[in-house]
Amino acid sequence: MNMILIWWKAFFVHCSQHDEIFRFKKELAENIYACMEMSRQSYTDVILMPIKRFQDYLKWKTQLEEDKQKRLEEETKKYG
Repeated sequence: MNMILIWWKAFFVHCSQHDEIFRFKKELAENIYACMEMSRQSYTDVILMPIKRFQDYLKWKTQLEEDKQKRLEEETKKYG
């Protein structure tokens, strides 16, 4: 009986959070394609990455690109 209640509660929570699930799936897909572009890896290679490595790579690469952009802007201001 208790297992049925747990299942029903999980099902209810799942169904009532449709917007959250849709948002999560959309953000995940965007992150996968961003990672593919930044790392120049295939979809399969990115999908097979461990989650922690995937997240750490996105953070690292994003920060690296932002730093490059800042340096480029600073050099442009100096010499431009």
